Amino acid sequence: MTQTNLTMNPGFESDEYFLQILYYTTLVNMCVVSQVVCVFGMAANIVNIRVFLKQGFQDGVIITLTALSVSDLEALMFIQLSLVCFNPLISEKDLQFSRSVISFVAAILHQFFIKSSGMITAFASFERCISVVLPLKVKTILKRRVTVYANISILLSPYAFYIPTFLSVYVNVRFMPGINTTILEVMYGDNRDILVIIQFSLSDMLVPICTFFVLLTCTSIIFKALTEQSNWRESAAKGKKSNLARKERATSKMLVAVSVMYMSLLLPQCIMFAFVALARNMYSGVSDVVIGILLLNCIIPLHVINSSVTIVIYYTMSSRYRSSFHELLESFKTKFKYKNTF
Repeated sequence: MTQTNLTMNPGFESDEYFLQILYYTTLVNMCVVSQVVCVFGMAANIVNIRVFLKQGFQDGVIITLTALSVSDLEALMFIQLSLVCFNPLISEKDLQFSRSVISFVAAILHQFFIKSSGMITAFASFERCISVVLPLKVKTILKRRVTVYANISILLSPYAFYIPTFLSVYVNVRFMPGINTTILEVMYGDNRDILVIIQFSLSDMLVPICTFFVLLTCTSIIFKALTEQSNWRESAAKGKKSNLARKERATSKMLVAVSVMYMSLLLPQCIMFAFVALARNMYSGVSDVVIGILLLNCIIPLHVINSSVTIVIYYTMSSRYRSSFHELLESFKTKFKYKNTF
């Protein structure tokens, strides 16, 4: 992105002061803040995966949380790649392809894994909802094999929603005389408009709405069940709580926290996309580039935070996770000291 990219039509778009603020805000946001959080998030999700591997996959919840960490890690990797396109220190003359190729592929894959993370979070809430509503049948309904197949299917299913996008583009070879080199660039075909509408309706409207509906429904059921169980135990058990029941409630609360975080951070994206789709003609004087950059400044930080801070929730709300995390940390310290002795 360069300052010359932010061209607008006369009127609102001629405000050079606004363009300067937008340019430098985007630069700081995309090239500094979001990238730093991205690096933290990738490291955090690697730690999550390592901790869950240490705990083993006997529990279906661990399988689902591992799949969520894998999806979040992939999302952050492609967000990081897309942020490279906003770095003015990287010149296209050093590349064999234009920034449009990088940004297009990275943006599609980043959105793909964000959708996967949302659906996995919804599945985790559904799992916990079943265990709360049907505690005696949950082991027969959600066997470990079923959980594994379900998470694999969820990780792969968003590919179908982006088929229209890939059908609307093609790669073109272009010679750039200014830098005396040939590069690859993404071009849009004549069928772009109709295919983009189909893809937008599926991936940016239908999937998020269904995901939010499942999350909201399951989270509400879990929260109500936890409240009722807590009131019943306080009146009947006089503080005598089984260790198993306490762990079940802790797991439920942790999944509720993850679900609420997902909904609160990614709901603005759905609202903004819907607003752009419904009110696009109201701002016909604003170029697509400016609208896209404004959306990115709002959406990318939310995606990065959502995919990065689950480790904080796991650590603060799960004693089992804390125990495994400390064991992993001690193991790392021991290996590090051992290597330094030689």
